[in-house]
Amino acid sequence: MYRIIYHVLLPAILPLAFIAAAYTPVQVFGCRDRGLIALTITLLSGIGAIITAILSLKGQKENPEKSRWLILSTIILAIPVAGLLILA
Repeated sequence: MYRIIYHVLLPAILPLAFIAAAYTPVQVFGCRDRGLIALTITLLSGIGAIITAILSLKGQKENPEKSRWLILSTIILAIPVAGLLILA
């Protein structure tokens, strides 16, 4: 159960925050601030994706099951990066 929480639910917070920032009306934050919020979320998510990918590659021989969970986290964390590239 804790693997689902740590490797799926917690990383899913950043894509949900990115989607919320993308669908927030311009009148709430303004165009520039909304873009900066989305950029910040994307940068944090990208850094997290890189870190989890490195950890997965390092631990692949020791614990392959944990490595698969980390790859799942990497995929989830890469969603805002792909979203920003598509929206830009």
